[in-house]
Amino acid sequence: MRPLFFLPISLLFACVPATRGWVVDVSGVVAGADGVRLSGAVVEMLGEDGSIVSTATTNALGVWSIPVMVEEGQEGTPWPMHFQASLAGYNNGDMFWHLSWLDDAWLPIPLTFGPGQNVSIGEQTTPSILLFEKGVGGGAGTLINAVTGAAEYGVEIELRRGAGAPSSATVVAFDTTRSDGGFAFAGLDSGVYTASVESQGDIGASTFPVRLEAWGSDNQVGLVAPMLSDGELLAGVSWSGDLELDMHLSGPLANYHGRYQVYSDQYIHPVTGEDKDETVAELMYESQGIESAMVYELRDGEYRISSFDETNELISDSSMMANSDVVVYLWGAENAYYETIGLGEQGTAWMGIVYDNELGILHRPQLFSSDVDPSDVDQF
Repeated sequence: MRPLFFLPISLLFACVPATRGWVVDVSGVVAGADGVRLSGAVVEMLGEDGSIVSTATTNALGVWSIPVMVEEGQEGTPWPMHFQASLAGYNNGDMFWHLSWLDDAWLPIPLTFGPGQNVSIGEQTTPSILLFEKGVGGGAGTLINAVTGAAEYGVEIELRRGAGAPSSATVVAFDTTRSDGGFAFAGLDSGVYTASVESQGDIGASTFPVRLEAWGSDNQVGLVAPMLSDGELLAGVSWSGDLELDMHLSGPLANYHGRYQVYSDQYIHPVTGEDKDETVAELMYESQGIESAMVYELRDGEYRISSFDETNELISDSSMMANSDVVVYLWGAENAYYETIGLGEQGTAWMGIVYDNELGILHRPQLFSSDVDPSDVDQF
């Protein structure tokens, strides 16, 4: 039975009755480093002061769920969340994430519990929380320029514990990339960390996930972007394995007359403005495991960054993309973001980031679609 009292997001989830708004079932998966889902893991939602504000336990499928109240007037506002998962025999796993209500992402079901109460039910998945067996670990990889594909030498990297860790989190290690762009970290608790690069030289700020494992986790990739000017945006996707993935960047046409698409198998490149003389957006780099696209002219409206599984295309029950360590990136003149995928999610198209330039708000919808015909995928 669904409780009559929920956790209002604006009050750090204090337990008070809802008046008007939406109850969102925030859910995700806890899995081991090998991707196997873990049952019986305790997931705690932490407040800004580190206190526990809500708790859930993963079921037999490794899934947890916590209902959160998004009150009327909070639609579209990103709210920072900190989840910590624990299970006997494993190091704790932290994930920092943002929840934001998107009307076109959820189909709400209105419910009325009493006088003055009117809520709707929505669902929102998060990236997976990974747990690594107790002990210390190490990891290494290469820092690559998302525009040129070249390895970046002499770049200072900061490491913070947890997936999506904010800049306010404690720095636990430093490294500087070598001549081949290589970086390495060791001697820390095994788990998922966030690597950050501050603006330096001709490189802009960037952030990406790093895994530290007991047996070492080499051949990881971190993407960075060149310095961008106001009004520019760079999108990227990285993944591992033999899958053929395709990054899709979708942006608004001038005067709200529809949307344009940039992706590798589209035959019309680049996207030009109304006078056909200026490039608005174009594919920048393409290789096995990395793709990027640049927007030179930001317009009011949404920019959507998605990944499409070309290898499996019309297989409706495919979860191959979700198990390929795919990461979507977004860089602007001042900020950088990344989003990881939820393990085991079925779908051949995944929308990881939506940036509303008019409102200056970034959303992480974690939207999946299956059976997307290649000729229609630009509508996703």
